[in-house]
Amino acid sequence: MARPSNRSPPGSAVSFELLSDRAGAVVYRSQTLEQMRELSRPDAARPAFRQVLTIPGCAMPDDATRCLLDTFARLGAEQARTREVSRFLLA
Repeated sequence: MARPSNRSPPGSAVSFELLSDRAGAVVYRSQTLEQMRELSRPDAARPAFRQVLTIPGCAMPDDATRCLLDTFARLGAEQARTREVSRFLLA
């Protein structure tokens, strides 16, 4: 069985960071490979890998990595309907 090439490492996460009361950013976080090999925890001196993601259709004019909360919610609801998973997400 072929393994997907886009597998994410254990313990990684995608989150929505609130940057203001109306906007936020989607962020991917993960321990670095070195931290995993050494079984060390991220700290201030050696932080975890952090990448701000862009969402098509959600970028603000002045910053492509920021997204208005209303736009993010609308796009998420559209995707849920498109992928027929809304009954799980909205229950």
